[in-house]
Amino acid sequence: MKKDRTYARLFRLTGIILFLVSAAACERNEYELLDPSSAGKWTLYTTTTGLPGNSIKDVMKDSRGNIWVACYGGGASYFSAGKWTSYTKSNSSILSNNVTCFAETSAGDIIIGTANGLSVRTAAGQWISVQDPYATMSVTTIKVSSNGWIWAGTDGDGFYYYDGTGFNNVYDDYIANVFDIEEDASGNIYFGSFFGLWKYSGTGWSLITTANGLPSNVVTSLYRDSKNRLWIGTYGGSTICYMDSSGKITQIHLMAGNEGSYIRDIYEDRYGDMWFATYLDGLIHYDWNIAVANKQCTGFYEDKVIALTGDKEGDVWCGLFSKGVARYSLPLY
Repeated sequence: MKKDRTYARLFRLTGIILFLVSAAACERNEYELLDPSSAGKWTLYTTTTGLPGNSIKDVMKDSRGNIWVACYGGGASYFSAGKWTSYTKSNSSILSNNVTCFAETSAGDIIIGTANGLSVRTAAGQWISVQDPYATMSVTTIKVSSNGWIWAGTDGDGFYYYDGTGFNNVYDDYIANVFDIEEDASGNIYFGSFFGLWKYSGTGWSLITTANGLPSNVVTSLYRDSKNRLWIGTYGGSTICYMDSSGKITQIHLMAGNEGSYIRDIYEDRYGDMWFATYLDGLIHYDWNIAVANKQCTGFYEDKVIALTGDKEGDVWCGLFSKGVARYSLPLY
């Protein structure tokens, strides 16, 4: 793996979050205390209910339980206690209203990816900007790894990593476009690209492709589940695969799929069921027996689903291409 250019960018992320954890044998999960009449229902949030935009690029739950939504053209917004709070260029120091992705540090700082670099809103409410004067730095994905490093993939400029001293840019023609970044249980970092799944062990690089069992070499989404399986979404959304700790790849056929469909995001719910946000094939729910597609023709909001996350109650949130954010209250099984 060659490194054509390296730039150092410094910014400090300070603060410590203290987590108070209490448990009792009789304690119940929050979702078990919900009103059962709301279970199994969808709720749609749009500009008419407080969102700053309906074109969604990412959704994320932070450590406080807030749901963050990246509204492309509308800035960053978070949902807390039934209310939306938004940050745009008109009321904050965010770099751009074209927000694409989020991540959170262990200190509780929210890292916001934009089309023009990174904006960081610290836990203390301060704003920090990270830009590259030599590149566009159109951020597509952010990952905070277990060692505290920050990784940011871009559209055309490779990826950046923050190692505690500064931001460094790594560019190669074969990893110029990074769609997603994930870490496995052993600390290996994976990068989804046009040419396959790149694996960085900390000392060296390897490439995983269709020759190793991928459905396609265009890797568009990554997700590590509760059993430490690495799920890999690719172009051609009819087939998903996961890789276990031994490196074995297992493919699962979801459905026929539309030409040009691809898997944009992956999420595991509280029951261990898998959800796949697809471009053109809607929202797919897989319970390890059958895959069911929620599509516009079956009453769903639209077929272009971009992002997935879950809230503290166990509900599933999905970002839509043009219709806002949909929230699904999981039923109690």
